[in-house]
Amino acid sequence: MARILLSTVLIAAVGVLVGCQGTNSGSARILPTVDGTPFTSAPKLEMNKVTETDMVEEVAINRAAYHQSLNRLIQYYKMSGDHAKFTLAKKELAGFATMAKYDYIIEATVGDAGLRAADSIPEANYLYREAMDIERTAGPLSVFRDKNLLRLALGKYNLIIRKYPSSDKIDDAAYRAGLICEYFKDYDLALLYYKRSYQWDKITPYPSMYREALLLDKKLHRRADALATYRRALELAEARDQKDPWMQRARERVQVLTKSK
Repeated sequence: MARILLSTVLIAAVGVLVGCQGTNSGSARILPTVDGTPFTSAPKLEMNKVTETDMVEEVAINRAAYHQSLNRLIQYYKMSGDHAKFTLAKKELAGFATMAKYDYIIEATVGDAGLRAADSIPEANYLYREAMDIERTAGPLSVFRDKNLLRLALGKYNLIIRKYPSSDKIDDAAYRAGLICEYFKDYDLALLYYKRSYQWDKITPYPSMYREALLLDKKLHRRADALATYRRALELAEARDQKDPWMQRARERVQVLTKSK
């Protein structure tokens, strides 16, 4: 039961203000602010038998129960006419809403490398369109994007991967999730999403491997890894006779990185 509740509460992970976070700060793990169905508190755990998943579930359920209790207290003070306490409870609820809440086991959400994007699943297709709509509503690529909407979009992409692992939309979802994580400067997590995108679909239409190389090169300064990834991305694209704009930029970086070795 706790795991079922967790799947509802831990729907996503992503960011705070861009520019205020350092590289791999974990901002892509921040949960979105959503009004969900309240839950009862989690049962007590015996520490000698507990697992990480158990503890994360306990935090998630108790977090939701605390939110529920505050809302009930607010309604009580509103009905009783105690304006002073009503105001205090509202302030506490507002503070809880703005407090960063993290998804501690998002790596499990990303999915195993052995998945394959194969089946057209109507439910997954609907979820993908819904996630894309939310992401578009968040605004263009700039510092003014709605970060909470991005967190919700990421949650939808993760839900596709988790719930429909054989869907032909999982590579699409992984690529879009990588872009969101990159926006929030959670580069290691973005790398994992990009890698899964081309692992799950060997002929994915997205420049996932190039984006991986670019992050290794420009953000993480792992130049040797970047050079190898650029070369591999170019080899695969040339074998398919692709003529994508990113290929020229990749060739230029290969030349620069080769000379600097």
